[in-house]
Amino acid sequence: MEKLVLNAYAKINPFLEITSKRLDGYHEIDSVMMSVSIHDTVTLTRTDGGITITADTPSVPTDSRNIAYKVAARLLDAVNETRGVHIDIKKRIPTEAGMGGGSADGAAVLVGLNKMLGEPLCVDELCALGASVGADIPFCVRGGCIRVGGIGEKVAETLPVPKLHILVAKMGEGISTPAAYSALDSLYGDFVAYSPKAPTELLCAIRNEGNLDGLYNIFEQALDALAPSTKMLKNRLARLSRGALLCGSGTAVFAVFDNERDALAAKTALQKDSAISFVEVCTTMPFGVEIIN
Repeated sequence: MEKLVLNAYAKINPFLEITSKRLDGYHEIDSVMMSVSIHDTVTLTRTDGGITITADTPSVPTDSRNIAYKVAARLLDAVNETRGVHIDIKKRIPTEAGMGGGSADGAAVLVGLNKMLGEPLCVDELCALGASVGADIPFCVRGGCIRVGGIGEKVAETLPVPKLHILVAKMGEGISTPAAYSALDSLYGDFVAYSPKAPTELLCAIRNEGNLDGLYNIFEQALDALAPSTKMLKNRLARLSRGALLCGSGTAVFAVFDNERDALAAKTALQKDSAISFVEVCTTMPFGVEIIN
């Protein structure tokens, strides 16, 4: 198999809480992650040697800084493969949005390259390899709806995937993950005295009703300082929908609608606002990576 095309699906976090801060500076979280149909397209082509990357977005690095490059290098090394791969990335997932765009691309490379090599690694091994590069990669490999712990790499519970109509929108501003965590550190220090919330209401709604009640994201507490216009966008979407929330640690906001018609009507309204850089209607997905051909 010399060429493979995959969809790399974005994620949202209907619940995202920090439970503690480790001595190494990483934060332990309790989160529910969910795949949505907004996706990048990743094309893999086998080469005689080395790893090369092309992308249709200038801000995407095409060297060893790219997550896709890092996971490809580690997978090839893990299976002692001497041939290389060219990775082409067509970006649709907005950057600094909290939607796991880079991790989704990395997951697609792991799944696709493993397939091209005859699947020498199982899913758990791919996730462990991905976790060494980025905490969201294991979820993006598995996809669907999962409650995660640790720094995001540990599966606490696999949940049913609610069938939902979701609108995602983003202002021009973005927040890097380090900046978002730093803002919360300024509020809570080492988190020793912090009492984390539990996703009890959300988990009950997902299991029993297929809804997203009990939405919560601790990173919204950083919006006043880092992204005030995103806070206004979230409040605007909350008035139009059943509920709205920051997607992750970045500045995209998702809103849940009862039907596609209402979601599309909200999209039309938001497209008239020139300050909004991204708006799309999507659905939930049962997987994080899909092989197209």
